[in-house]
Amino acid sequence: MKTKMVLTAIIFLHAFLLTRLIFFPYPELFVYPFLANNGLLPYKQIFDQHFPSIMMLPFNLSDVGLQTPESARLFLIGLIVINHLAIYLIAKNLFKKERPAILANLLYFLIQPLFEGYALWLDSFLVPILLFSFYFSWKFLKEKINIYAFLAGLLLGLAFFVKQATLPLLIVASGYLVYKSKSPKGAALLLIGGFLPISAMVFWIYRQGILKEFFYWTVTFNFEIYAKLGRKLPTFSQAVRTLAFFSPALFLIFSKALKEKRVLLLGIFLVLSLFLSLTRFEFVHLQPALPFVALLTADFFSRKRVLLKHFFVVVIIVSLILWLPVFYKGHLGNDVYFFDSDTVSTAKKVREQTTPNEPIFVLGSQPVIYSISQRLPAGRVFTVNVFWNMEVAQDKILDGLKRDIPKVVVRDTSSIIDGKKVIDFSQKINSFIEKRYIKIDQIGANEILILKK
Repeated sequence: MKTKMVLTAIIFLHAFLLTRLIFFPYPELFVYPFLANNGLLPYKQIFDQHFPSIMMLPFNLSDVGLQTPESARLFLIGLIVINHLAIYLIAKNLFKKERPAILANLLYFLIQPLFEGYALWLDSFLVPILLFSFYFSWKFLKEKINIYAFLAGLLLGLAFFVKQATLPLLIVASGYLVYKSKSPKGAALLLIGGFLPISAMVFWIYRQGILKEFFYWTVTFNFEIYAKLGRKLPTFSQAVRTLAFFSPALFLIFSKALKEKRVLLLGIFLVLSLFLSLTRFEFVHLQPALPFVALLTADFFSRKRVLLKHFFVVVIIVSLILWLPVFYKGHLGNDVYFFDSDTVSTAKKVREQTTPNEPIFVLGSQPVIYSISQRLPAGRVFTVNVFWNMEVAQDKILDGLKRDIPKVVVRDTSSIIDGKKVIDFSQKINSFIEKRYIKIDQIGANEILILKK
């Protein structure tokens, strides 16, 4: 009873903390479902390198209630609650003790917010999927019950369906389970479960006639354009902070993985989930790794006579003392990124200037203006204003503007992505706007433009 009360207190404090922090829901979570629900197809009309997953399919996040920043914050809090319960369940199964289970949850509470835990993105949805896929993988290894193999495979396949960077984890974890189980039936069920989400997605893509476009954006574009232009390495500060909190877990993996099954399986999930952050390093992409860091760190500190134990205690305590005050000083508040008052007012102005059937266009300003105003982009084509997308999509967007001239354009000439001005890497589009449109109003940095008479 005492353990459950402590766990409940940790979960409550974590959930409450997330209501006090600034909130960063990625705009794609709102814009893509809005576009998909209005008939736009991924890759053919929505130019993006992710799988359609929970954003661009006909049934998506919008259909399950994620439509406003308030509902998005509830999603984030709900995911965190599930993560804590999953960590507790896994720890109890791994260690057979209460103390490591509570320690793992306490560690997760301490580090999750620091690694952009106030953001909601695809990585946030991956966390419970990977936790439960680990849980069923472990249960299958220990109990050899085939349904666990199927569920482990299904969840690994679902993780790949949500984000393709989990492919190395899917391959290695599945291979390890097949090798260690020595069960042909279990192996077959594992592979069947893994292929179900993937094959369903590919079948839908084939039926929509967008297989060629899908392959370009999710494979060719990712390797040839995004890997070159979208690459982002960690800063020295980010690398040091990550290493400080990951070091006990990584040390345990390197010292015990070949001797202990649980450490090896946890290590597989931790190390291979880091592939999510390889191409473009941002703290939010480390979120799927954090529960496994917490579990391995709890395992490490629960052992007696472990080399460097006191050293790592000092490293983590010092890191928390240095980072926590700075982090919370800069992140406590009510701000919601992309849904500021200027953006909301701009969307309202767009609604006043247009009818529901009239297209609009947004350049540099927040793309959530489309979903807030309930107006579609000109030409029924869309891409996020980042220069790696514009490298290949600008001409298609421009063609859409020419054949379906928008009544209203919203533009932010000061908008910068990774040090580059949006109007500079979208020069063709900006020139089109300059020639044909005149400014009638400005809300914050957002210019409201209409066609010249």
